[in-house]
Amino acid sequence: TGLVFAVYMSGYGRAIANGGRYDDIGKEFGRARPATGFSLDLREVSKQATIAMDESEMICAPYEEDEALMNTVRALRESGRQVVFCYEDDQADMSRNGASRLVKQDNDTWVIESQG
Repeated sequence: TGLVFAVYMSGYGRAIANGGRYDDIGKEFGRARPATGFSLDLREVSKQATIAMDESEMICAPYEEDEALMNTVRALRESGRQVVFCYEDDQADMSRNGASRLVKQDNDTWVIESQG
């Protein structure tokens, strides 16, 4: 075994990630070779993650392959806005996504419309 590592998070008593370089892995199965890798406990990371989000400012955009829409979403995100893609069924109940605004097409332009 070569270099190995573990990642810890403040306030959590176990490693949330482990990995490293492993010499001769697979030797027990007749084919020794070097390898590198890691594992990450995504469930625990997501439980521990705290991202401050003002859901009243979240914007729901339709999930469509439209270049103008993608440019609009990109510009909104670059300006610091929170934009999530929603399927058509989700747009009817945006509160489930935490969004209060919707990106809609008005003629040839994508605009933000307040909901509720």
